[in-house]
Formats: sequence, structure tokens, C-alpha cells
Amino acid sequence: HALRREADVAENDDATAEYLFRLGDLQENTLGSPKLAVAAYREVLQLVPMHGGARAALERMLVKAPEEASDIVETLEPLFEQDEDHPRLVMVLEAKLATIDDQNDKASLLQRIVELSEQKLNDRARALDASLRWFTIDPASGQALSEVDRLSDSLGQWRETAARVDAIVHAQDAANREPDVQVTLLVFLGKILRERLGQYEDAITIYRKALAIEPDSLAALDPLVALHRKANDTTALAEVLRQRGRIVQELPEKRAAFAEVAQLCERAGDTPGALDAWREIADADETDRPALDELARIYRATNIEPTSLIEVLGRAAKIASDPDDEKQLRIEIAQLEAEGPRAVAAWQAVVDLAPDDANALSALEASFARAGDWMAVSDVQMRRLDLARTPHDKVLIHAEMARLAETRRSSVDDAIGAWYAALDVDPSYIRGYDELERLLGVANRSHDLVELIEKRAETHAIAGDTKAELSSLARAADVWEGKLDNPDAAGEILEKILKREPGSVGALTRLSKIYERAGDWDKCKATLEQALKLNPQGRDAADLFFRLGEVARVGDTDDGTAIQHFQQAVRYDANHPHAIAALEKLARDRKDNVLLADMLQRRASSATDSAERVALLVEIADLERKVNRNDAALAALAEAVKLAPDDVRVLGPLGDLYFATGRLDEAAPIFDKLATEAKAARRMKDVARFRQRQGGILEARGDRPGALAAYEEALRVNPTDVVTMTGLGRMYFEGGDWEKARKIYQSLVLQNIDADAGVTKGEVYLALGRIHIELGQSPKAKSMFQRGLELEPQNSKLREALSSLA
Repeated sequence: HALRREADVAENDDATAEYLFRLGDLQENTLGSPKLAVAAYREVLQLVPMHGGARAALERMLVKAPEEASDIVETLEPLFEQDEDHPRLVMVLEAKLATIDDQNDKASLLQRIVELSEQKLNDRARALDASLRWFTIDPASGQALSEVDRLSDSLGQWRETAARVDAIVHAQDAANREPDVQVTLLVFLGKILRERLGQYEDAITIYRKALAIEPDSLAALDPLVALHRKANDTTALAEVLRQRGRIVQELPEKRAAFAEVAQLCERAGDTPGALDAWREIADADETDRPALDELARIYRATNIEPTSLIEVLGRAAKIASDPDDEKQLRIEIAQLEAEGPRAVAAWQAVVDLAPDDANALSALEASFARAGDWMAVSDVQMRRLDLARTPHDKVLIHAEMARLAETRRSSVDDAIGAWYAALDVDPSYIRGYDELERLLGVANRSHDLVELIEKRAETHAIAGDTKAELSSLARAADVWEGKLDNPDAAGEILEKILKREPGSVGALTRLSKIYERAGDWDKCKATLEQALKLNPQGRDAADLFFRLGEVARVGDTDDGTAIQHFQQAVRYDANHPHAIAALEKLARDRKDNVLLADMLQRRASSATDSAERVALLVEIADLERKVNRNDAALAALAEAVKLAPDDVRVLGPLGDLYFATGRLDEAAPIFDKLATEAKAARRMKDVARFRQRQGGILEARGDRPGALAAYEEALRVNPTDVVTMTGLGRMYFEGGDWEKARKIYQSLVLQNIDADAGVTKGEVYLALGRIHIELGQSPKAKSMFQRGLELEPQNSKLREALSSLA
């Protein structure tokens, strides 16, 4: 209190200041009151700012009494700044940091310390430390980051800086930062690790963390690209380049990134990756033809995804540089489109570009044909015809048009018109005559036909082909005589032929036919004999002998001679249809099974319809069996089975034949299969027949239970079948089942028994008599034997059985 009073009454500021200084010293060192001490020292400096003792005391108390730092700093800061005492000023500012709670204020204070440390104290290490603390407090400050970067570079203290920045990056509150701030920190740390410390793997990790937060950050992506390129890590490089390509907006940058990705993937054998990269470029810039070309190249080389290749080629065609370029692309598209509307559209696009391209028109025609659009095919053929340069080409196109009209559009008239058009172009076109003869015949246009054939004869005459000329005239005569019913006109032509070639067997044969038709058998026969002296061969000889056969059959009613002539005809021509038909009819009339089988075999060998051939083979087999040629019958049925493996008409006779020839193991499965199928189809008569056959097979094998079961099933279905009843009766008899045997044979007595049934009525009475003997009924047995003898007096077994009873 005394010192305070003295200070209050002191004469001047210096004296007051001294009393207050002594008061401050007392409070500081004796009374232990830092707060009052600081207050006294501050009063001193307010009166005498240059008071050295008070200044020193407050500097001391910054350390001694940090709780009073705020007041001390408030007092010393302006004094040191005024004095430009930068070391002490920095010291005071550092102390001031502890007194400030606001982070922005702290950041500003540290910024000032950075400036003072570097510019006034020339202490860049201290400045760097302050800048790092500033950066720690305010990671979003670009200025702080810039100062750290600059000062670290000037000092070369990157390792320490990296550690401090790493701590900032991984601070506990890092998750609360704005994403762009954290990304900036990570990118800065990555830069230090990559550029300053050479820690590439660590840098990669940091950059990837940045991209995990902000995938579109080029600041993180670009150095990552450089790192993977440096490490020659093609897989990782392709990944980050792909990411970069999707981020950048400028087409050149985007293209460069994806183009490199494509190259990397292709070198690594990653074809899908390369395709994806080139597609990114093509999709980003629809006018980028090189990218489309690259896609097409890869699709062609790998031969995968033809649909995708077509799509790429179509895009390229839209931006083609010139018509030829587009045409080649369209052709390739069309070749890839195998069929359907897309193929048609593709070739149509080619033709639209090059209307005069014959190859393209042919391909378009083929596409329409595969699509079944025959009218469109006709239109294209007309266009091709207009473009055709040579007669040969025109003729071939007319031929195609004719074939199409007949086979696809079922228009015989249009086909005929097309063949006539071909002959108008080239009158010597032989195929045209052949086809027209056939079609005019089909259409019954006989007058047109004979006119055509006569024109053909003229064509052959001009060419000097006498043989072909006379052959044509002979066919014309056939038409006049047959189709047009004008034997006189036919005769005129034949007389003309004979004048040119007296030894024409064909003309003589045809002339004989005219005589035959007129009923002049003598002239007919004389003409044929005249022709015969010419020693004809082949079809001419066959026709001649056929006509002689007809003369013998109709004119002389001599079937035997007719057969000899017809057989001569088939010797010269094994498939002569008229001779075969005539022999078949005669064989049927005369019941000559050997001859009939031969003719049917000839018909079967040339038959094209499977059903017809099967029917013929079955009949042949039946005929061969009747003449005891079982091997030939089996051969016919074996051929039929190949054509119709499940046809009951074939399998039934085959099973019968196997049974008859003792081949029971082959017969058994056939009848079992047939019976099962017939039962499923409810064809009960067939079931009875096949089970009866199966019973006979099992009986022959010694399988009595199986045979009984088969016979009994057959009898249930058809109770009046004699063969079934005979077999079942025989089984009962042999098994000693007399009552059942009696019932069966009694039923047989009531049946009409055919000669081929395998049993006679007398044998039935014989069996009944023996059954009655076994049953102890001798009188009934005697009656049965007597009735049997009445039917079959010469049956020795019946006589012996009757005698044994006497």
C-alpha cells in the first residue's frame, strides 16, 4: 500500500514508474501475485515505455506466469513492434498463440510469424515450422500450402514436411473436412513422395486415396498415370488412363487416353478391353473414323461378334469419305449378314450406291431368294438383264428367270416365256429347247410343242447335226401322232426321215405304231421286221421289240410270243417302262409269280417314292415266298426295312418269313414289338395275329408257359381264329389239361377250316376222340373217330384209333 501511495504522490512519471516497478517486483517475488505484478509492470510501461526493468520482468513472466500471457502480450507486442525488435516480437507472438481460441486468428498470427521469421529474422526453418503449423490449423488455406511448398523447397526439408503433412492428412478430424480440401492435401503429399522423396509406391497409395474421395480429380489422376507409366505397370496404367478418358471433356484428350488404353490392352491380349476403349472414342466422337476402323480390325482379326462388326461398319459407312469407300463397307456388311431382311437391306444399300454393279445385284437377288421374296428376285433379274453385255450373259439370266418362275412361283407360263426369250437371244441354245419341250408337254400345249421341235430340227440342220435333226423330227412325229391325234402329219414327217435315212430304226418303229393304230397289223409287222434287220441297239431296239410284242399280243393274240418280245425289250433297256408294264400285266393274268417278281423288282429299282418302293418290295417278298425262294424274299424285306423300319406291312411278313425258315430268335422280338404297338393303337385283329405268331415261336422254343400266355391272349382278342385255336388246343393236349383241350377242339369243329390252316377237320375229330379216351368216355371217342372217317376215309390214324377201341 505504501508503494502505491508513493506512486500516486510522485512528482513525475519517472518517479511514479519506479515506485510501480518496485510494487510489481514485490508482488512478483515476495507476495507471489503474478496477476498484480503484471498489472504493475504494465502501468510502468504505460508511463515509461522504454523502462528496461519492466520489459524484462514481463518477458520473464511470459514463461513464469503463462496464465497472464494475454495481458503481457497485449503490452509487449506494440512495444516490440514499435521498436522493430523482431526476435522479441516473434517470441511474443508465439506466446500469444496460446491465448487465442479462434482458429482463423491463430492462422493469421502464424502467417505473420512466417513473414517475420523469413523476412526479418532470416530464419527460414522457423518460418517453415510456422507455415506447417499454420497449414495444420487451416488445411484449406492455399496460401499456407504454398508457403509450406516454397519453404520446404528452399530448405530441402521434404522428409520432415512429408511427415507433418501426412499427420495433417490422417488427423482425427480429417473425415470432417470438405472432400476437395482432403484431396488437395493428398495430392500435395503424393507430390512430395513422388517428386521429392522418390517413394513411388507410397505416392501411388496416396493418389488412389485421393481418387477414392474424388474420382474425377485430374490432379491425382495425372501423376498416377505418370507413376504407372514409369513402373511399366500396363494393367494399372490402362485402368487410370481409362478413368482419365472418362473424366476429360476435350475430345483430343479423351481420344489420347482411350487410344493408349486400347493399345495397352491389345498388347496384353485383352481384346474386350481394347474393344471397349475404341468404342469409348467412337461413342464420344461419331466422326472418328480411325476409331471405327480399329474396332473393325479387331473384330475381323478375332472373328467374334459379327453383329458388332456389322454395327461398326454401318457407322463407318455413314461417315465414309467417298462413294467407293462407302460401297466397300456396305459390301462387307452385306457379306456378314447371312440371311433375312437385314441381308436384303444391306445388299440393297450396295445396289443403291452402285446400280450397275452386276455382282451386287446377284448378291441382292440371292438375299431375296433366301428370304423367299420371289417377286423381288424377278425384279432384280430384270435389272441384271438390262445390264447384261453379251448374249451369253443374257441367256443365262433368262434361264435363271425360267427356273425361278417354275420352281418358286409355280408359274409354268412365265417359265415358258423366259425360255422362249432365251432362244430369241440365242436360237442355238440347246438347253432352252430341252426345257421348253418338257414344260410345253407339262402344260399340254401340243401345237406349240410340235412347232418348237420342228424349229429345233431346223437349228440342228443349220448346225450340220443330222443325227440331232432327225431325232427332233422323230419326236415331232410322236407329238403329231399322240398328243395331236394326227397320224397323217406324223406319217409325213416319218416319210421325210426315211428318205433322208432309210435305215432309221426310230422312224420305222414310229411308222409301225401308226400302222398299229390303224389296225393294219400286216404293215405294222412288216415295218418292224424291216427295222429289226437293221440290227438296232439300246433304246431303239427296246422300242422295236416292245412294238413287236404289242403286235403279237393285240394283233395275233399270242401272249407267249408277246412275252418273248417284251423280254427282249427289257434286255436292251432294263428299265423300259412300257415293256415292264406289259410284262407285269401278263404275269398277273397268267399268275406267273417268277416273272411278276422280276418286273416288280425292276420297278422298285427305279422308284423314287419311298412308300411306293416299300409296297413293291413287300409284294416281291410275298411272290418269292410263294415260289419257295426264301432268300430272295428276305433280301426284299431287308431292303424294305431300311426304308420303313417301323412299318407293320414290312415287319409282319419279315417275322412270318423268319418263323417259316426257323430263324426264331430273329422272329420273336419282331412279333413282340408288333403286338405291343398294335395293342397300344387298339388294332385288336393285329394283336391276335401277332400274339398267335409269338405263341408258335415260344412253343417251338419249348417255352410252354410263354406260348400258352401268347395263344390265350390271341384267342381272347379273336376267339374264332383257327390257327390260334389249333395251337392252344395242342398245348392243352400236350399238357394233359383235357377239359380245356376238349372245349377248344369242340369249338374248332364248328369253324370253317381252310386248306392252309395247318390242320384238317378230320384231325380235329381225331384229337377230340383221344381226349374223350383220356376222360374215360370211350363211346364219345368212338363217335368222334367215326365222324372223322366220314370226312377223311383215307385217314389211317383215324382208322387205327377206331380199331384200338374195338
